Amino acid sequence: MNTTLSPCAAGLTGLFMKAALSKFKHGHRNYNLMTFGNSVLAGLVAITSACSTVLPWAALIIGAVAGIVYNIGSQVWAAAAAASLLSLASSAAGVLVGELHIDEKGGGCMSGRAW
Repeated sequence: MNTTLSPCAAGLTGLFMKAALSKFKHGHRNYNLMTFGNSVLAGLVAITSACSTVLPWAALIIGAVAGIVYNIGSQVWAAAAAASLLSLASSAAGVLVGELHIDEKGGGCMSGRAW
């Protein structure tokens, strides 16, 4: 179930965050399907290492954070004129969020308990 909840949360968070940013920048909302797909990918990458150790509500949070981190990362990559590397932002966002998760016992990959 976690591998479904996390990408759903990431995709919706990424889509609506991008729409809000385009409303702020251009005065109208732009719902971008590519942003949705890359945010879903970031959510899948983020939950991969944690799917068996977190509760469903935590999978939603991990996915939402992955969608936010993807949007920030893609904006940074776009500002750096590295357009050919934008897809790298989705994987990098997922890895960052997934490796810093906290499981229901208070441990995570960084605490050494997951090993």
